[in-house]
Amino acid sequence: HDGYQAAAREISEAFSRADLPRVIRLLNDHFGGRTFTLASLVGDERQRILQLILQTALDAAEAAYREVYEQHASLTRDLRDLGAPLPATVRSAVTFVLHTDLRRALEGDVLDPGRIAALLGEAERFRVTLAAADLSKAAAAALERKMQRLRKAPTDLALLQAVEASAGLVAMPPFNPDLWAAQNLYYEMLQTAYPSVRDRAEHGDEVAEAWVGHFSALGDRLSMQVGVG
Repeated sequence: HDGYQAAAREISEAFSRADLPRVIRLLNDHFGGRTFTLASLVGDERQRILQLILQTALDAAEAAYREVYEQHASLTRDLRDLGAPLPATVRSAVTFVLHTDLRRALEGDVLDPGRIAALLGEAERFRVTLAAADLSKAAAAALERKMQRLRKAPTDLALLQAVEASAGLVAMPPFNPDLWAAQNLYYEMLQTAYPSVRDRAEHGDEVAEAWVGHFSALGDRLSMQVGVG
């Protein structure tokens, strides 16, 4: 252990001085003649290195697909408009880029309906099949995050309207999200926040009336019903 720490210190010092010849000599002195693989690592360190390698490979693949998509965008749209089939490589690039951009749009802090609708429109026009299960999972997670925020500020009318819009957005094809988590959060608010706001609405509070209307509409989009009792 002490030997390793000393070697690491020597190599780090040489590297910090940009003395690459010395770094190479030290590596050869301390590790020369031995082959190291991922199997040489254990536990969390192996997982960390593996994730770094995989992420590098995924980033390179995305860059390659996006380059094909962007360089041939004009040709691709011409083929689409003529109803001609896309070459397999171009189709793969279009599918990958649209799927990646859609997933990122769903994973963002703010759901942009225009952006998501535009990406879905592109997928439809190019007649590419997106990975619906993966996108549906991302859509369900996005809606749950919105509902979690609403649970913390249930009487925020603007936030309620944004969540209502998001619920409608994630219900668009090809999304088919599992609404279980969002429904549970809605039911909780139905038991806690809803009764007092409904009472204010019944006494003529216009803001409360608007809240009840949007809350009921959100329930419809989550396949939940607001009781009348």
